[in-house]
Amino acid sequence: MDVFEQSDKYTANTYKRAKVCFDHGKGIYLYDNNGNAYLDFLAGIAVNILGHSHDIVVNAICEQAKKLIHVSNLYYIKEQAEAAQLLVEHSCADKVFFCNSGAEANEAAIKLARLYGKSKKTILTFEHSFHGRTITTLAATGQKKYQEGFEPITQGFVYAKFNDIDDFYSKMNPDICAVMIEFIQGEGGINQADAQFIKEITDYCQKNDILLIDDEIQTGMGRTSKFFAYEMYDCKPDIITLAKGLAAGVPIGAMLAKDYVASAFTPGSHGSTFGGNPLATKVSSEVINFIFNNNILSHVK
Repeated sequence: MDVFEQSDKYTANTYKRAKVCFDHGKGIYLYDNNGNAYLDFLAGIAVNILGHSHDIVVNAICEQAKKLIHVSNLYYIKEQAEAAQLLVEHSCADKVFFCNSGAEANEAAIKLARLYGKSKKTILTFEHSFHGRTITTLAATGQKKYQEGFEPITQGFVYAKFNDIDDFYSKMNPDICAVMIEFIQGEGGINQADAQFIKEITDYCQKNDILLIDDEIQTGMGRTSKFFAYEMYDCKPDIITLAKGLAAGVPIGAMLAKDYVASAFTPGSHGSTFGGNPLATKVSSEVINFIFNNNILSHVK
């Protein structure tokens, strides 16, 4: 039985896979189990931001694995604190919650926004958006095709047209606690937000005590030549979500928030078993430092 038959027989049928199996990678190249080389344009869906088998990532994994891979968040974790500090220093946020994926980061953002909003519970997102595959992040996603078959999905979301400020205003109501947006919609077709659209949304949210949640799961970590896509705009979000390239291949997610918002979380209100473990956060710190110490953003530009 070859790997294709083995995979089809034993793994869930959730992906339409290309008939290739990679054995190893180096830099921008992947090599299949027959020795063929491929130029990797996909980067693991925006994950392998330093390429394959980068020394920074490999060494951080090996060194940390010899020391400590996982402990509970019931204890202080040095590597987690260091990664959080770096994210705060390079963003407009003050606090960081670590998890394992983009969907989890967005779940944390949604929970925090509803806690902060108290009696206000509705979140406005945009048509053609994509925010994850959990039941709640599917509900946040403004694309029916991802929601079909999974009903009933989580309630409490309304959808406005992207780059249409009149439609945005028409969808606002007194129960809205937050607006959730991708500054560049990825899954929706590579749609970039207009600067004036973002300015008006930002001004409206600030005047009406509505949180602005910036989903940077695909656009963050330098993919736009800015560390965060929001830096291209006159905007400082209240909450930012990250994942994908945050540790250049090691699974990790993060939700960043300003102090006055983050304070809505108290011990027991949210958590994650594996989130912020020493291995993932050590690698993340090394990746972030490498980006800023090696002029990577100017190269991206």
